[in-house]
Amino acid sequence: MRAVRYLTLVAACLTALAWVGSASALIVPQHSIARIALNMTRPEVRAVRGDPLRVEHGTNDFGRYTIFRYGRLRVTFQGNAGATAVFTSRPGQHTAKGIHVGSTEAKLRAAYPHARCRTEASDFRHCWTGRFLPGRRVTDYRIGVATHLVKSVVVAFVID
Repeated sequence: MRAVRYLTLVAACLTALAWVGSASALIVPQHSIARIALNMTRPEVRAVRGDPLRVEHGTNDFGRYTIFRYGRLRVTFQGNAGATAVFTSRPGQHTAKGIHVGSTEAKLRAAYPHARCRTEASDFRHCWTGRFLPGRRVTDYRIGVATHLVKSVVVAFVID
């Protein structure tokens, strides 16, 4: 009887650990990547991911910004307030529908039939969900022109 309770407890712990690991790898379109949500503050991001490997500060056409770099995961704070973009090129990050870096464009379109896709230049193709209107949220999947594979994913606010 004691062994059964012990095995049940072990199984429950392993299930919880698997869920936490998969939750941190989740891309939630228009919301978050790896538990980093749009509008999170810099301290909130540090609480989730720890100290970034590198921090960049700069100014662009939209004002001052800060970028936290965690390898192939990047968080941008345009205006130095809440997170305005979360970018990943990590293959382990995936949506609930299984779309990840390395997925085919065909699989992406099947998973998200409302996604729009377009080649913007000879070397830039992307598919997206959401609308490219100021203040709106968008999830953009960069596609390899030759390979038709997802190269990166960004969840972001449209600034302009």
